[in-house]
Amino acid sequence: MSQETWTIYALGGGFGHLQRALALARQATRQQHVHLLVNSRYWPWVQPHLTALFDPAARANLQVSWRSPDLGRAATRAWIEHSLLTAPGDRLIVDTFPRGLVGELATLLSRLPIPRILVHRDLNPDYVRVQNLRRFVTRCYDQILIPGEGSQVPFADLPTAQLLAPWLLYAAAELPSVAIARSRLGFAHDPRPLAIVLAAGRADELTTYGQLLATLHDHYPQLCWCCLAPNLPPDCPSALWRSLYPALAVLPAATLVVGGGGYHTVYECQALNRPLIALPRSRLYDRQQARLQRQSDHQPITIVRSLAETLTAVEHQLCTGNAVRSPETWQFTSGIAAAVAAIRVL
Repeated sequence: MSQETWTIYALGGGFGHLQRALALARQATRQQHVHLLVNSRYWPWVQPHLTALFDPAARANLQVSWRSPDLGRAATRAWIEHSLLTAPGDRLIVDTFPRGLVGELATLLSRLPIPRILVHRDLNPDYVRVQNLRRFVTRCYDQILIPGEGSQVPFADLPTAQLLAPWLLYAAAELPSVAIARSRLGFAHDPRPLAIVLAAGRADELTTYGQLLATLHDHYPQLCWCCLAPNLPPDCPSALWRSLYPALAVLPAATLVVGGGGYHTVYECQALNRPLIALPRSRLYDRQQARLQRQSDHQPITIVRSLAETLTAVEHQLCTGNAVRSPETWQFTSGIAAAVAAIRVL
């Protein structure tokens, strides 16, 4: 085993940064140490599941440093500066934000004489322009990895960029069968096709998902409905709520998915070839609408804006038969192995 340590900077209060970091760490910790810097609000919920995600040897090579997303800008900056200057590791892998979540990497990177890799998820072009990020990325990063987002994202044309398949937590061989996934959800003996609502995001969005699931359950009893969320969304029938992690471990059970336009919702459905009815959410940096429109050329996505449009989309999926198909096989590709190989040879 290599004695190298890879430091993965995965700050961002949501789910995507943490998920990508864990996916990369699952593969990398088989051969070297990995130190994750995270501030996702979901970490306390995810942490107990690490023993299922990592075998004992890999888990021993993983260190996670977590701070609350409510820490504040000054304290977050001080934490990151201390972490990187005292123990930078042998590789620095930065997820999404080239200058750091609060801009602290703009001055730090020049003080870290180690290979620096940017994990490039799509970014708001206004942010890229205002911060002059193309010049900054060209000067400060030795490698750009673009997992799943394709060639239309801001830095895809730079000479150090590499396009990869999306980063997913599991390889195809690790996925359960449809029957096992349904059993994990508690629907092994329900003969109806299963539709899953993936609920994540801000508090007001969770309320929307709870109301949405209750309405869908009432309107379409021919489908078995289930909501996946860390906590019970308001107005969601408790009997239909499951707090399971990761969603990918049960997603093969779904014949239809309703969710947002976040990174993992979109690419996990793509990997499993599951129809996705998506409500794009407004984010400061992530362009969910653009991701959904881009991916709609490659996977069965219906973009909706309201409850009424969602009901219409479900009706259409039922009429075409898409909502009741449950293939046991899928075209599943993850870019994690290729990413680890690319980082190792840098």
